[in-house]
Amino acid sequence: MRDRYVLLTRRKDLNDFDDQIKLQVWTDKCPLLGQAYELKKQFFDINEAESINEASVQKLAFKCP
Repeated sequence: MRDRYVLLTRRKDLNDFDDQIKLQVWTDKCPLLGQAYELKKQFFDINEAESINEASVQKLAFKCP
């Protein structure tokens, strides 16, 4: 159950070292999962942009494989 929490939580919010290790193990074992996790991060970065211009730049840089 803790693995699910690790995969749903953003990297910056993982305070426990064990959780960071679990995330690394999961993304190493399943590269596609690692790509999905990175895309999730990029998507959230667009939503947290300080301005519309910054969000537009990030949106253009957003790359789906």
